[in-house]
Amino acid sequence: MEVYTLITGASAGIGKALARECAARKMNVLLVALPDPELECERQEIIRTFGVQCHIFGTDLTDRNAMCKIYKWVKENDFRINILINNVGVGSRGDFEHTETQFYEKQLQLNIYAATMLTRHFIEELKANAPAHILNLGSMGGFYMIPGKTAYAASKAYIYY
Repeated sequence: MEVYTLITGASAGIGKALARECAARKMNVLLVALPDPELECERQEIIRTFGVQCHIFGTDLTDRNAMCKIYKWVKENDFRINILINNVGVGSRGDFEHTETQFYEKQLQLNIYAATMLTRHFIEELKANAPAHILNLGSMGGFYMIPGKTAYAASKAYIYY
């Protein structure tokens, strides 16, 4: 039975690059990102270029139920996960006191809650498919206090502990 690498934030940036790198190493991938036609294009490109299995799940990880939906999708499709890459996240924009509270709710949801809950949901699955790995992507911002961007720096420091 095939195993998969599950990657969040896989439609752009570092997540897209990680998906392609995994596929180039002949790893089957499950791409999780915001629903977007580009996600399907990336799936087709990975299959065509690397000849691996690739499936997509479009969801907004700021939805607190998204992690359960991803887990359910994986189980319903009998995907076996042996690598979880928690890549999704959002940086800061502007000074703390001038940024709306909804932005910080989203930032903390993506940078902390999503990674934590996905890991919790999949930990037994990963153990069952050993050798298994978890890669949590942080930021240099997690090592430093960044004036005006304290929530971002703290959320990235969380990933390292």
